[in-house]
Amino acid sequence: MKSRSRYQVYPTKTPIIAFDQLFGCVRVIWKDVLAHWKKLDQKGEKKPKKSELQNHFLSQKKDGGT
Repeated sequence: MKSRSRYQVYPTKTPIIAFDQLFGCVRVIWKDVLAHWKKLDQKGEKKPKKSELQNHFLSQKKDGGT
């Protein structure tokens, strides 16, 4: 038998700001990855592996590059 619980959280201002920053960064990286996939698809190349994407995009963001 599966059980399910429901929780509701009421964060204060500090966690709300942290969540906004986190999900803003995640959204930017996701859009960059989608654009990269579209370019590869137009060229007829296959999608890179997850580890290759992580190395390319996450190291790029840490360095401040585009």
